[in-house]
Amino acid sequence: MSNKVWTTIKVSELEPHISVLTMNRPERRNAINVAMANELEACLVGLKEKTDLRVLIITGEGTAFGAGADLKERALLTPEQTQRSRDAVLRFMELIEELRAPVIAMINGPAIAGSFEIALACDIRIASDQAAFSLPEVSKVGAFPGGGGPVGFPGW
Repeated sequence: MSNKVWTTIKVSELEPHISVLTMNRPERRNAINVAMANELEACLVGLKEKTDLRVLIITGEGTAFGAGADLKERALLTPEQTQRSRDAVLRFMELIEELRAPVIAMINGPAIAGSFEIALACDIRIASDQAAFSLPEVSKVGAFPGGGGPVGFPGW
C-alpha cells in the first residue's frame, strides 16, 4: 500500500507488519472530502488483503485528527454526489471494523463529527492532551451523525 500515490492520505510502515494511515489535508484540518473518502476506502480494501498486517494506526496530519466532512465542498455537491460520498464513508468505516488486525486511532488534536466516528470505529483510541471530541452536526446543522458513531456497527 505504501507504493500507491495518494493525494489526501499517506500510508507508511512504522515497522514490518505495522502500517500508519495518515489523513493528510492539514490545511483543511483533515476534513473528509470526496477524494479522501474514496482514497480511505481504496486504501482500507488493500490493507484488508494484507495478510501479514498486525496493527494499523490511523492519525491526522498537523494539529487535528480530523474536522469531519468538508462542508465547503459538500455545499457544492449534487444530492447524488453527496450520497455517493456518504456511501464511501460508511464503506471505509465498515472496512476499519472488518480488518483482522487491531486498529488504533492516534488522536493528536480535535476529532470532530465524521472524524470522531472514525476514531470510534477503531479498536483502541489513544488521545493526546490536545484531543477534543464532538458530534456538532446534531446541534449545529440538525443532522444525525452519519458514520455510525451514536449507534455502533453490527458486531459491536
